[in-house]
Amino acid sequence: MTVILGRLKHHLSHMVRELHEVVYVLVEIRKLLEFNNAKSHHESLVFHCDWALHSELRGSQAQAIVRLFDKLMDTENYNPATNIEHPKLIEELVDITTMSRFREALKKFLIEYGIPTSIVEYDPLWNEFVTGYLMVVEACPLKCISQGLKNLESVTLAVTNIKGPYDASITDNVRAQLNWQWTFIDGDVQHELVTFIKDVPLSELPQP
Repeated sequence: MTVILGRLKHHLSHMVRELHEVVYVLVEIRKLLEFNNAKSHHESLVFHCDWALHSELRGSQAQAIVRLFDKLMDTENYNPATNIEHPKLIEELVDITTMSRFREALKKFLIEYGIPTSIVEYDPLWNEFVTGYLMVVEACPLKCISQGLKNLESVTLAVTNIKGPYDASITDNVRAQLNWQWTFIDGDVQHELVTFIKDVPLSELPQP
């Protein structure tokens, strides 16, 4: 455990942006949680680690996310004509689809294990890390095989419009565009939810 902690502290003491670095950090996090039998206390973080390491996910966390999209398409929650949804459902989807839940889960883990939290506290560092993460998971569908779904079968993420901090700042501050598509039970892909990872404009960042 000490060795893994040391590795994580070293890697998270500077910017993590390369895909192999992102994967390495997630692998070490998962090892540490397994070593301490703590996976059940960090389910959301384990889900994001697993998503980077598998071609598709069918576990409870993946199923829960797909159920949220299923509820979104339920006529009781979603009206395509007026775009009316339940606020709590939308809040949950926003947390997931903008990676806010991932950020909070990682922060909880880092604090608990005494690892520097700058990667989640400082937007430029987080955006570099999460952009690398998105590039790793973009082709991996979240498949739900539970019973009781009314509308859809799986959710797939495609990442587009990826830019560096300078290019993002001189355009619209969008670092990456997340295109969430969901597949209906009959196999048709008809709907998409678009969210964004946005940078703070360079002019608004605190000066050293």
